[in-house]
Formats: sequence, structure tokens, C-alpha cells
Amino acid sequence: MDMFERRKNAPMWWFNKSSDFHASAGALWLSMDNSMAAHYVAKLNLGQGFRMSVAVWPVFMMLCGMSLELIYKAISVAKGDQVKTHHRLVDLAQAAGIKIDNHAKANLKELTEFIIWAGKYPVPKDNQKESFFKKSTQYLSWDSYNALWEEAVDNFLVV
Repeated sequence: MDMFERRKNAPMWWFNKSSDFHASAGALWLSMDNSMAAHYVAKLNLGQGFRMSVAVWPVFMMLCGMSLELIYKAISVAKGDQVKTHHRLVDLAQAAGIKIDNHAKANLKELTEFIIWAGKYPVPKDNQKESFFKKSTQYLSWDSYNALWEEAVDNFLVV
């Protein structure tokens, strides 16, 4: 089996990439802390008035979503299921057998928007512009995101 097929069919490759995104999201979360933000702004020479909490927020959300996408896909691979090729986190969680309540569903829907466009672009594609107006202003903390990730990890470990 070639390297592509080995990685595609090995749950640990999916899990490890999820873990990488999880750690990166954590680093961004810490960079937004007011007590540390000024240090990073100065160290990176980003300029007076640069706000890490504004600049980093969408990328933090995108990485949170991507880490969940990959852990859900890792669970599917571990179960021997075909990996879905979309980014819809609610569907991926359900396919992985993760039970989600309405609060988690709302978080996953919002994170999906950050994976698809809000973490990368100022606006969605023209054919997706209705999502621009439906975007939630819900606040996702590290703790609420991490609870979703840890629940998925627990599910992964028992597959």
C-alpha cells in the first residue's frame, strides 16, 4: 500500500492532524489574552494599535473547527467508514456517532462557517452569501471548544 492509502486509512494520521490543529488553536487562544497580547505584538513588530484579539479570532475559530472536523473523520476511519468529503461539522459528528445537544449543534454550525470561509476570507463565495447574514455572534471560549474536542477524543479512544 502506498503512503497515500496508508495515511488515508490510518485513524492515527487523522487524529494527529486534529491534535496539531487543537494545539495551534490553543496557542492562538493564549495570544489573545490581554496580559500577553502586547508582548506578541511587540515581538512580532505588528505595530502600535494592532489587536491580537481581533486579528487572530477568525483563525482561532477556523482551527477549532478544523480540529473537530479531523477528529470526527478519525472516528469514522477507525470505524471503517468512508470519510465524508465536506466540512459540515454537525453531519460529521453524527456520522462519527457523537451525540450533540442544541448548544453544541449551534457551535458546530458556526465553526463550519469559519472552516468554509470566515476564517480565511472577508466574505463567502457569491453562491454562499446568505451565510454571511446568518453568521452568529456567539462567543466560543477555549473551554467550550475544548469540551467538544475532548468528548470526540474520548469517542475516538474507544473505537
